[in-house]
Amino acid sequence: MKHQLLTLSLALFTTCSAFAVGETFTQNGVVYTVKENNTVGITDATSDCTGALTLTSKVTNDGTEYTLVSIDEDAFYWSKITSVNIPATVKTLDKGAFRSCNKLASVTFDEGSQLTTIGDNAFYGATFPTIAIPEGVTSIGGSCFFTCTSLTSISLPSTLTTIGTSCFY
Repeated sequence: MKHQLLTLSLALFTTCSAFAVGETFTQNGVVYTVKENNTVGITDATSDCTGALTLTSKVTNDGTEYTLVSIDEDAFYWSKITSVNIPATVKTLDKGAFRSCNKLASVTFDEGSQLTTIGDNAFYGATFPTIAIPEGVTSIGGSCFFTCTSLTSISLPSTLTTIGTSCFY
């Protein structure tokens, strides 16, 4: 009986050794924070995160596969990325997600995007000339494209119901 309890305890310990909610890990200059149900959000970027950035819908760390569901508040604040591809699994771009990325000249969204919300100041100060917001987005926050002086064309989805104050100022 003791042997069975020891075996069961070890099995539970091994199963629980995966990253816990709130734990972070870094890959290719991108800092991920574990959320619930094997999902992650991007919470920061190191100085190694420059140039063209292709985010993937799945990321594996220590043998556990996670689904990317959000780019969190100020995740890429002042980063030197020049372009970003946002995978279809991302549902939220939080406040300031790409704020002050003054070298960000291109943003694309994967087909089948699940994005619903773009937060305040999400692209504040970016330099892309065009952007196509995917169908499914219902809300774009205030000052989202504030000081995006290169922006000449934007495609908005039919699902959009809310545009925040000074969005295009």
